[in-house]
Amino acid sequence: MNINWETIVDGFRGFEKLALEFVEENEPQNGCSWKPTKETRDGNHDAILAREVSDTPKPDFAVFVGYANNVDVWWMEAKYSAEATQENSIISRYRLDATIVSAILSRNISKIIFVTNLEIASKTIADIRKALIFSNSCSEVKFYTKSHLENWLLDKPFSFFGSKFKCTLDMYNQLEKPYFNHIEIFFFKNRYLLYTLVEYMKFTFPFLYTRILTPH
Repeated sequence: MNINWETIVDGFRGFEKLALEFVEENEPQNGCSWKPTKETRDGNHDAILAREVSDTPKPDFAVFVGYANNVDVWWMEAKYSAEATQENSIISRYRLDATIVSAILSRNISKIIFVTNLEIASKTIADIRKALIFSNSCSEVKFYTKSHLENWLLDKPFSFFGSKFKCTLDMYNQLEKPYFNHIEIFFFKNRYLLYTLVEYMKFTFPFLYTRILTPH
């Protein structure tokens, strides 16, 4: 039995809070803490982490108005869908575009983390990484999807899970983690790299690409 994402408490607002707890645990930074952005006009990100990267004191306005040159800034953007149909199990690129554009315009966001209860296509991951990294505005992009979240949630006790979802103990005990074998884990973690290598081969060595990776 899979997690029913329609039963999350407080809908997409509840998911944003859950995503914040997820990055606090899985993307920590010594001496800093993640802070949620305001609910409206959030600048296309749902949480922010800022830390000093030199001995120069961080100005008070660094987090709330602008970013000083000596401040390393991370963003987290949460994307939620209550639907569980196969048709929309993969998030579309356009739902992420606003965050990408905002990060490029900000120019000093060093890391962006997308957290979603959907899956993300390999091509979308590769395209986003290229857009952000090649623009010299972001050195690292991470993607946490439905499988990551469900494995994390089901490692938690019912007292935690039951505070996030409308769920009884009997229902919780029937839930199963998404299954990954070692090969699947490798390809899932490195899918954007593999896709980029295939694209590189397609344009750099078209003869090899045709011989090896296309059906005959």
